[in-house]
Amino acid sequence: MAKVSSQIVYRLMEGGKEMDKQVVMINKQELVSKGKQVYEALQGKLEPEHKGRIVVIDPDTGDYFLGNTLLEADKKARRKYPGKVFYAVKIGYPAIYVHR
Repeated sequence: MAKVSSQIVYRLMEGGKEMDKQVVMINKQELVSKGKQVYEALQGKLEPEHKGRIVVIDPDTGDYFLGNTLLEADKKARRKYPGKVFYAVKIGYPAIYVHR
């Protein structure tokens, strides 16, 4: 079996149900690299006013969406770009969630 570690397989979901069996193949390293570049460009603008909030970024367009939770920011992003895969960051922190 071939390894697919560099790709994300994303099945489109709506209301917990799979939509039309559509599958999008994404290069994970490229998504993360582009997402980090966009976030680094926005960091100075976002951190002073929005530290601790979540930003969801479309790495292809540079558009970003803010929310108090990952779900809130993701919903905003999906309204504009349904079916896309996004990069998400907790503004001013190295991770969105910590499991203890």
